[in-house]
Amino acid sequence: EIMERCGDKDDCVSPPEAADLPSNLSEDQKKNLPLPGQVDFINGGPPCQ
Repeated sequence: EIMERCGDKDDCVSPPEAADLPSNLSEDQKKNLPLPGQVDFINGGPPCQ
């Protein structure tokens, strides 16, 4: 559903855990997720050691 909104559904291969997580989000939370091109930088946490 989220990847469909971005137009990437056909190119996305997600593990089952990632496919299930969006079901926990409300419709408002899903609508507020940024689309491609709306985010300049994503910080994913500490670097690999």
